[in-house]
Amino acid sequence: MPTTLAALRVWLRDTEDGHILVREAARSFLEKGSLSEILDSVPPQDLEIERRLIGMLIVYPESIGEVSQTIRPEHFHGYGTSRLYRHLIAMAGAVDVALLAARLKESGEYEDLGGAAYLAEAINDCTMPGLAKHYCKVLLDHARRRAIINTADRMLVHAYAGRMPVLELIEKTRLALDSAAEGK
Repeated sequence: MPTTLAALRVWLRDTEDGHILVREAARSFLEKGSLSEILDSVPPQDLEIERRLIGMLIVYPESIGEVSQTIRPEHFHGYGTSRLYRHLIAMAGAVDVALLAARLKESGEYEDLGGAAYLAEAINDCTMPGLAKHYCKVLLDHARRRAIINTADRMLVHAYAGRMPVLELIEKTRLALDSAAEGK
């Protein structure tokens, strides 16, 4: 069985029933190659950027409107930062650490999201509002990459299953990639 992508291509080309053996060969290659490591790795994300952006929104709540024009809660990879961002948006600019803590306690999420320690860390590490658009770009780029990965995962499952008409699969894939490009 080949152990490199180049060897896999030659082997498949030279194999009489190469089209039948693709799955077996690809599975063997994935077990030995770096693609397997990629598929098992953490999706693109930067939790430090997420935390620093959340800290900035707590310290400078007037930035929430600008940031929320670009970033949605699902663009955050971290569950905690996504939840905090939802709360900050819902507070409509009337934000300070005491009000946010009270809201989180009322919702029962305060301890789950890290409590006072996490809020203090986010505030201490906050970025300046002038850097918000750069932080938003990093977050959105990571979110788009995760959307592409999710689309590719779904495409592979449907392509192998063979239950969806191929043109429909292509169209759904195109629409999902267009959505990722738009940051949706």
